[in-house]
Amino acid sequence: MKKKTIAALFLCAIAMLTGCKKEEAVQMPMLTVNGDNLVLTLEENPTTGYTWNVLYTSDNLEVISAEYVAKESKDGTVGVPGVKKMELRLNSGEEGVLVGAYMRPWEDVKPDKYYAFEIKYDGKEAMMSRVEYDELPEEYGVSN
Repeated sequence: MKKKTIAALFLCAIAMLTGCKKEEAVQMPMLTVNGDNLVLTLEENPTTGYTWNVLYTSDNLEVISAEYVAKESKDGTVGVPGVKKMELRLNSGEEGVLVGAYMRPWEDVKPDKYYAFEIKYDGKEAMMSRVEYDELPEEYGVSN
């Protein structure tokens, strides 16, 4: 029994050291209004290689800019997650869709999940829902 426990701990340590754990995008995104534009904020940690990649936007939704903002670490730790802020333009009274994946863009593998952010804007308030897909629906015109 003792040998099995030691072997299991050894395998766990190797898995942690080799970085086998995939980065997960689990935080609910935030959508805010900034003048005439909208800002979609998503947690991101590019030090792990994982970044948000926009795969599709509806014709009426435009990504004006996207930037990574690192969070400050009080104890000087490096590699802490930050946020990706995407400034979007959607005409008042319209609905739009942005589809993305949290992935390492240089890897030749299909993302685990695709995320469709369905956005509504009435000129004053913005609302958003997030739908997760294992496979990217054909309606978004992007091949898997």
